[in-house]
Amino acid sequence: MYYLRPRQGAAAPRDPQAEAYLAACKVCGSIPVLALTKSLNLATVKLLNHGLGANGAVALAHVLKSNRTITHLDLTGNAISTAGGVAFGEMLTCNTTLLELVLENNILGRTGGKAIAEGCTDNVTLKSLSVRRNQLGDDEAAHFEKSLRTNRAIQALNLGYNQIGDIGACELGASLATNDVMKDIDLEWNQIRSKGLSAFLNTAKDGPSLTRIVLSSNGLGDTGGAAMAQFLAKSNSFATLAIAHCRLTDAALPMQCKAVDSTYTLRDLDVSHNHLSDQGVAQFLESLVANNSLRRVNIAGMKMTKLTRAVLKDVLDEKQGLPVIE
Repeated sequence: MYYLRPRQGAAAPRDPQAEAYLAACKVCGSIPVLALTKSLNLATVKLLNHGLGANGAVALAHVLKSNRTITHLDLTGNAISTAGGVAFGEMLTCNTTLLELVLENNILGRTGGKAIAEGCTDNVTLKSLSVRRNQLGDDEAAHFEKSLRTNRAIQALNLGYNQIGDIGACELGASLATNDVMKDIDLEWNQIRSKGLSAFLNTAKDGPSLTRIVLSSNGLGDTGGAAMAQFLAKSNSFATLAIAHCRLTDAALPMQCKAVDSTYTLRDLDVSHNHLSDQGVAQFLESLVANNSLRRVNIAGMKMTKLTRAVLKDVLDEKQGLPVIE
């Protein structure tokens, strides 16, 4: 019996996706990334810190307009800059396959951020978008607000480590009030203060689907902490809250403890690295006893003394199985 074998030196089977990418690179004057030529027919593509650059991003965006295989794409740390952001924004108006897009740390800037936001307006498939660390500010938050008013696909939006302030937070909150699909918003390490947080929560409280908010490393202070406690006490769907590094002190504790007592949906709470006294930490820990929903609490970086450790031991004896990170 004879088995047919390809002749030595025979041409490899043609890959239309790879050929389209190589042609686009030639037009854009970009050096092709070998890993991409081998990945365009996969469902998940992770290309982290590959130096794709602006021209490379433009070439890839051109191919993605008609790509029907990639559902999860991570291009973290590729310096795609403004031109790449504009190209990806245009791509989002055409692509109907991507479910998750990660463009973290790519120097999108104002124009690139605006393009991405506008590209999401009529996109009906993208469920998760991360534009973390991209020098986005209040103007870009306003563009995302306009997009989220009509978009009914995106369920998770990560805007962490940008330059969004009180005005941008207010804009984003307004969009969530009328959005019935958004579940997860991350605003960690921006420039939001108590005024912006209060405005954000006042409108976001009407968002029926929101289950996770990350506000860590914003200067919320006690006024913001009190507003957060009011929001938490009234929510009937909230599951995850992160307010680490937010300059909270004992002043806002009574309202926070009352909120923790009363919530029955909260599963994960991060209040680490705030400025509570040992008595404040003890009071907060005692409030956990009445709560039956929490599955994880993070108090790392808080003042732990003999008093607080004794209270923590009593709480853990009462609430066996509750992980408390210290």
